[in-house]
Amino acid sequence: ALLGISLVALCQRRVVGFLGTAFFFVLAPSSSIIPLITEVGAERRLYLPLIAVLALSVMTSYQLILRFAPRRMGAITNLMAALIAIIALSYATIERNRDYRSPAAIWGTVAAVMPDNPRAYAGLARASEMEGDIERAVVLYTRALEMTPEFYEYIRLHRYIADLLLKNGEPARAAAYYRRLVAERPQDAEAQRELAYALGLAGDTTAALEHYQQALAMGASSLVLHYDLANLLLDSGDYERAEKHYQRAIELDPNYAPAFNNLGTTLAIQNYFARAITQFERSLALDPNYAQARANLDAARTALQSSTEEGGRRP
Repeated sequence: ALLGISLVALCQRRVVGFLGTAFFFVLAPSSSIIPLITEVGAERRLYLPLIAVLALSVMTSYQLILRFAPRRMGAITNLMAALIAIIALSYATIERNRDYRSPAAIWGTVAAVMPDNPRAYAGLARASEMEGDIERAVVLYTRALEMTPEFYEYIRLHRYIADLLLKNGEPARAAAYYRRLVAERPQDAEAQRELAYALGLAGDTTAALEHYQQALAMGASSLVLHYDLANLLLDSGDYERAEKHYQRAIELDPNYAPAFNNLGTTLAIQNYFARAITQFERSLALDPNYAQARANLDAARTALQSSTEEGGRRP
């Protein structure tokens, strides 16, 4: 409506029409033609267009002062009006700059103005995460999650909250969010794997194995999947299956030193020390500074020597 009014006034050769049209045409390239939806704030896009508004404000104020102020007081009135404007706008600038003192502050102003905006709470959550307040971050992310109508964002936030809780050492709480993710996308093999991993860390081995199997049944086959499943099988004492999945992880990434080390551990537990030594040596060849592999290699060599001296049955 304002643009239309400005164009009509411009056709009538009115100054206000030129200023209004100039405002919209200067603003258009940055705010209409090239959308930048990832920006946190874009107030700076208005700096140049506001010259038109500023010119109109000054001209209008000046004309009003000339019309209504006493003739001899015009200069003083103009000066006082200018000083009042400078003080008021300076104060407003200082106050607004305070909002930018931290990510939490600027997102807090967004949430105050738009309390139904999930992006505001997600931004506040990220700021809390950066400050190390994980619990508050989870609460805010969850609030954003409850307000998010878009399917993609809904899924993304479930996964992000779960990942955050995993990093914070709370696998049981993380599993709850992964369960919601799996419920929304039951054919998502990666979601199945993530849920399985969280359940494994939480100590629910049976459920974890079930979801790992579901991920495999969906055709998933990644280093992370086979390596994590092998670790779970190793911890549960299923050494034969653990060995197979470590081998598969190595096939997928022959340069992943932990897979060789853990395969060696699986073999050493079964007293296959010679084979274990080979795996530990491969792990160290990939990562010479791998302290755990070095310790395991020394222990395996000692165990092999002892078993050989005692007539060990599995050289």
